[in-house]
Amino acid sequence: MNQQFFSLLTELGQARIINAHALGKTVKLTKLKVGDGGDDGGKETNPKETDTALVRERWEGPINSIFQDPENDNWLVAETVIPEEDGNFYITEFGLYDQDDNLIIVGKYPKTYKPTLAQGSGSSLYVRVILELSNTDTVALKIDPAIVLASRSYVDELLMSSFSQLPIAAELLTPDNRLQVTLSDKLLIIKPNQIIRWRGWKDFNTSNYSEIERQFSYQAGKTYHLRWSPAAGFKLKDLVDSTYNSNNLAEQDLSFDSTYDDVLIGKVENGDYYPAIIATKRLYRPQFSGDGTLWLPLGYRDRSFRLLVTIRNQQQKGNILIKSVDKAHTALFTMRGNNHGDKGGVELNSDDEFWLTSNNSNGEVSISTLTGDIIDNWLYMQNHQSEYVKTVSPDDTIDGDEELFSMGIKRLTTEDVQKGLPLEYEDIESASIAFEVF
Repeated sequence: MNQQFFSLLTELGQARIINAHALGKTVKLTKLKVGDGGDDGGKETNPKETDTALVRERWEGPINSIFQDPENDNWLVAETVIPEEDGNFYITEFGLYDQDDNLIIVGKYPKTYKPTLAQGSGSSLYVRVILELSNTDTVALKIDPAIVLASRSYVDELLMSSFSQLPIAAELLTPDNRLQVTLSDKLLIIKPNQIIRWRGWKDFNTSNYSEIERQFSYQAGKTYHLRWSPAAGFKLKDLVDSTYNSNNLAEQDLSFDSTYDDVLIGKVENGDYYPAIIATKRLYRPQFSGDGTLWLPLGYRDRSFRLLVTIRNQQQKGNILIKSVDKAHTALFTMRGNNHGDKGGVELNSDDEFWLTSNNSNGEVSISTLTGDIIDNWLYMQNHQSEYVKTVSPDDTIDGDEELFSMGIKRLTTEDVQKGLPLEYEDIESASIAFEVF
């Protein structure tokens, strides 16, 4: 035997397999035993076909699983787990026994120490051995499900078969839930170290794909979909490919949207990359103050959203708006004066800026609700703002309660689609947002 570690059929095992084959039956392997070779420090053994027992047995337990190796039809793989509470011995030999406690297969095992939990370093030991047989159909497995322990591979197979049916969308575990890529010399390259979580439990790291599997050539002036699936990995699909788009559908057609196992990651169009936001839940709650721009996470393939904005200012200032709007109409209803002596009025306005809030009064609380739908890169918006004021002055130096209604249309720019919807804000003391995407 030239192999350093090996297994072989005992003479008794050969006889029982031949007899079972002749009678159309099977030999049922039920237990796996390990031993230390007769020495507390672990002694090397030389298993022989004439063996009927291990040199010195230290542990026995049920076989968790036994299956045919997918690469070799004559190999059987047997697995078991030695629990964490068992141990304080070395392993140098193993044996597989049938239901009548006959040693069917004996083997030489790499010298391994199994500690116990009480020793402070104990853990379960996963034992996996390969058996070569000329007729694997003659060997079967018999287990007691009440006492068997699950091996890692068994659990993985169970998860794959059971959890793969969970209705949970894929998720990109990046800070903005977008896949990061680079475009250079008509080559798209997916960056490494990005995690895609599939159906809520199994993670796929882009680093586990080779460089060839993470890079794709594209042509200028054409449109492509970047897709991912757990089975096929990443694919860059040409939109005019008759196999991919047999019905010659428009790029925005809903038929291309993601499913649980086939995810539309982004698109390449006219040399630009547009990422989709891949997340199981699209609810964001940013808080901000001062002046600046807030990019709401509105990505490629998003179609509808709802935005709730709350502002609390102590001074008369504070506005939030969307600039560069193609068309915006606003109606501002104002109530002024003590005891509503002055009923206020209506102010109408048309502009290229879409106001979510108007100028705020002292001590005012302002709540705005914006809804939006995207159709062919056009954003259609409708907003309703209510301003609540504690005190109203009779000379109109402090406005009364106000209602602001606005509607607008904005063509999303390349930057908008790549980065999100920009909200401009100024003189904000305290504001919070709840932004939900559908």
